Amino acid sequence: MVEYNYSNNGWRGVSSATTPAQTNTAGATGATGPTGAAGTAGAAGATGPTGLTGAAGAAGPTGLTGAAGAAGATGPTGLTGAAGTAGATGPTGLTGAAGAAGAVGAKGATGSTGPTGVTGAAGSNGAAGATGPTGLTGAAGTNGATGPTGLTGAAGSNGATGAAGATGPTGSLSPGTTAGNTPYWNGSSWVLNSSNIYNNGANVGIGTTNPPSLLSVGNGNGFQVDNSGNVTIGSNGSLTINSLVQGEVLFINNSKVAQSANFFWIMAMAVWV
Repeated sequence: MVEYNYSNNGWRGVSSATTPAQTNTAGATGATGPTGAAGTAGAAGATGPTGLTGAAGAAGPTGLTGAAGAAGATGPTGLTGAAGTAGATGPTGLTGAAGAAGAVGAKGATGSTGPTGVTGAAGSNGAAGATGPTGLTGAAGTNGATGPTGLTGAAGSNGATGAAGATGPTGSLSPGTTAGNTPYWNGSSWVLNSSNIYNNGANVGIGTTNPPSLLSVGNGNGFQVDNSGNVTIGSNGSLTINSLVQGEVLFINNSKVAQSANFFWIMAMAVWV
């Protein structure tokens, strides 16, 4: 059989016998004897098998608390008993002290703008303040586009005629004696009255003082050039060409003398090429 001893740490087995376990009916609890002196703690015996739970006896008076014995080995956990009924709710406790202020919450959304209030009456004008200093000159703006040209003004009246200037010095050529003569430089002085080149203001004559054409050459005007560049050889003039090829022929073409290499004169026979 296994003997159990109750202490502050609960029931624990203290001895074991070889006799078979017996279940006895619990007798009446006797008076609690005086607590003896705590004996020396024996060696912890092997934990025996858990016996059947006996019926709970009536609770005896609480004995004096003995000295705490050495803690025995923890026995196996007993079965959990059925939950008891909930007791009545106790009275409300006193209100605790106010807690510390919590952190400031996030800012709420801005509300809509209220209607504009009525405009108040205009106040009287205050005294004029002193003129402030002149500000800095701003940068020059870009030049604008050129405007259209204005109308031409009326012509002014002619000014008074200025005084006559002084007479210039006399030139190196003195007046000639015959109209049409052309002066020339002979290397040392000007020759004024020479008719070798004659100019009457319209025609020029070389060797003649009566040129009938734009250019007339020779006494008798045997060679003449008109305003169109046409050349005329008079009856008292002749034309000499030194670059003719033997056999070439001069002929009249539209009243002009022309030279052609397409018509040859060979001996007494004419050949057209």
